[in-house]
Amino acid sequence: IAPRLAIVIVNYRTADMVIRCVESLADERARTEPFEVIVVDGGSGDGSAERLSAHFGAAPWSSWVSVLPLDFNGGFGWANNQAMLRLLQRPQPPAYIHLLNPDTIVEPGAVGALIDVIEAHPRVAAVGSQLLEPDGSLTGSAFRFPSAGYELVRGAALGRLGRLLGIPPIVIERTVPGPADWITGASMLFRAQALREVGLFDDGFFLYFEEVELMHRMTRAGWAFWTVPASRVMHISGGA
Repeated sequence: IAPRLAIVIVNYRTADMVIRCVESLADERARTEPFEVIVVDGGSGDGSAERLSAHFGAAPWSSWVSVLPLDFNGGFGWANNQAMLRLLQRPQPPAYIHLLNPDTIVEPGAVGALIDVIEAHPRVAAVGSQLLEPDGSLTGSAFRFPSAGYELVRGAALGRLGRLLGIPPIVIERTVPGPADWITGASMLFRAQALREVGLFDDGFFLYFEEVELMHRMTRAGWAFWTVPASRVMHISGGA
């Protein structure tokens, strides 16, 4: 039986981080349900693809981790698209695709919490984790869409100006699952149905904002996005 969930991790010259990230998923896989992991190497050219293929080609990883080496570095969105296209074109595609940065470590229960929320809300296209700094402090994980007002406040670097103008903060902070305009690309679990309906990342974005554009497109098609604070993922910001 094909797994309901596939996790995609894009590597670019961060093989050590990828190995550590996948190791953090091993307990989660036993805790929740069997899932597969696809590690995409975006044309690293530093031996990463060969090293990752050798590492994950051996037990105990070979039964649920595979490596997809690409010939060149087409950017974050493009590399994720290559794995997602292959997954969605299968005779039995997964119901959910979780995109995870290589510079993350998944805390126990993080993947299961995402699945629980997205299964409970049929019109939610994707759910995102609460990211943590390496010291355990919370960092921005869910946001409102950019606007002229937000850019004015950001440029002025005056939160007080935003309050005077009635512009809420761009970062959405929640203690329970709830809606957000867009969720961070470091850990986001998509419903395959929404990807088939709306499409994948615009690979004209090489790095950054590709998730904002996709979620804006999905919102216009009637889909929603939720942040899930119980899904906690440590993110070494900028590590990858």
